[in-house]
Amino acid sequence: MSVDILKLKALATAAKCDQHDNVALNDYGMAMAPAVTLELIAEIERHRQVNAEGCKPDLIIVLSDVENRCRAAALEVLSERLRQITVEGHTAEADDLYTTGQLADAASALAAWAHTWNMPLVECTVVPALWPWGQETWKPGAQRGMLIKAGALILAELERLDRLEVCE
Repeated sequence: MSVDILKLKALATAAKCDQHDNVALNDYGMAMAPAVTLELIAEIERHRQVNAEGCKPDLIIVLSDVENRCRAAALEVLSERLRQITVEGHTAEADDLYTTGQLADAASALAAWAHTWNMPLVECTVVPALWPWGQETWKPGAQRGMLIKAGALILAELERLDRLEVCE
């Protein structure tokens, strides 16, 4: 997969400057906060500069190995987050209304139930106490799917916190 870093940097900068500009946010189109993207780009540019000077940092070797192992799972979490936004309508504006940790609580509830999935005599039929929303919204599934949803909810909470930080 090839990414035009300069274009991505410009889109992320525009999206970061005005969090309410729907055109900028749609053009940016990433599942992670623009501030995070800009930090990652800065890190990439720093490593390019180091490499240009003839020195290859060990970190690049380590990251490439991590990238290979984590790519599929990370893409699944990002894909779920995108589904939550586009299909379920859990937009940034909607997520910003959850100011008392509901997104993190929901992620915790899903992860906790995913943990119990392989335990004998435990059925995932009771709504966990941490689940912040109505009983009808609790939809347990397979262990891996619940962990993917938990990861996507953590991303939503991190993005919400990043937007809050930008506003302060």
